[in-house]
Amino acid sequence: MINRILKNKIEKELFKGKIIIVYGARQVGKTTLAKDILKDYNGNYFNCEIISVKDALSKAEPKIIKNFLGDSNFVVLDEAQTIENIGLILKVLIDTYPDLQIIATGSSSFDLKERTKVFTLCPLSLAEIKGDKGIIEVNRVLEKSMILGLYPEIFLLDREKQLIILKYLFLVIYLKMF
Repeated sequence: MINRILKNKIEKELFKGKIIIVYGARQVGKTTLAKDILKDYNGNYFNCEIISVKDALSKAEPKIIKNFLGDSNFVVLDEAQTIENIGLILKVLIDTYPDLQIIATGSSSFDLKERTKVFTLCPLSLAEIKGDKGIIEVNRVLEKSMILGLYPEIFLLDREKQLIILKYLFLVIYLKMF
């Protein structure tokens, strides 16, 4: 797994009475990042695309929601934008339970401006790829990353699967020429 630079920045903002919001395009690694942070804090993860989670978080009743979220003081609400009025719900929660740390992820924004710290997660960066392996690693993968991009799911595929994607990509380009 590649260590994301944003992880350290987010961890510096935890437990300061603010909701952490992580925005980013689909498949850039928001869920992976949130779960990676969560494992260090013994918190609870909720996928807001699941109907039972959506229902439980749909009303701005802090005691009912806190009951559902459990006793942990750390919660990840993944794809939070799928919940109607999520901005109001998060505001009510943080106002009622200021010691509760919430990380909310989403591929689109939701209306919440007060008591938040917002981060945007992008595809992998060359600095993240470099990691502790150095510039040799960047040079090794530069051509591949320029062709396939730096979305983690594709970048981390084994070489054989990446070659299959490249063959199809070049075939599509070739066919469009005629």
